[in-house]
Amino acid sequence: MDLLAGARVVTGYGAHGDSDEEITKGLDDLGRLAAEGRLRPVIDSRYALDGFEAGYTRLASREAVGSLVLEL
Repeated sequence: MDLLAGARVVTGYGAHGDSDEEITKGLDDLGRLAAEGRLRPVIDSRYALDGFEAGYTRLASREAVGSLVLEL
């Protein structure tokens, strides 16, 4: 309901099966949104690089909401 009540917009992009032109446009759009400060990725959790297995377990559990970040 927050999306509807707040007039929020959700934008996503998946490149599976797209042409090179569509992929280029999608990446250009994402770059523009990032440059404008309008791209706000959701980060579920962070893991040290040597803890990647725990991160993968979290991802595979399908309980993660957002991205997982591996840190060096």
